[in-house]
Amino acid sequence: MVLERELARALKKWTYQEPTRVGGREIHMPPPDIRRPVLDALLACLAGQKALKVHRIEALCQQVGDPGLVWMTALDWIQQLMSEEDLLATIEEVLR
Repeated sequence: MVLERELARALKKWTYQEPTRVGGREIHMPPPDIRRPVLDALLACLAGQKALKVHRIEALCQQVGDPGLVWMTALDWIQQLMSEEDLLATIEEVLR
């Protein structure tokens, strides 16, 4: 899938830290979080296809390395694009 490849590319690019000059001192600042828009699009696409399941979310958590970001975005898209039963089933499966 195109979005999955783009997420992998964004993750590789995001780990790079570029030195920046602030007040005459050189500091290392992470670049803007380019993971978020790609992850958001991928999760929206999966939710729209009714294919956003716990195992897929967990795989993305491993890939992205930020479970909070992935879960909050995923649950938001499930709530918006899938049924209430799907949302409750997802939450129930996670709590087991």
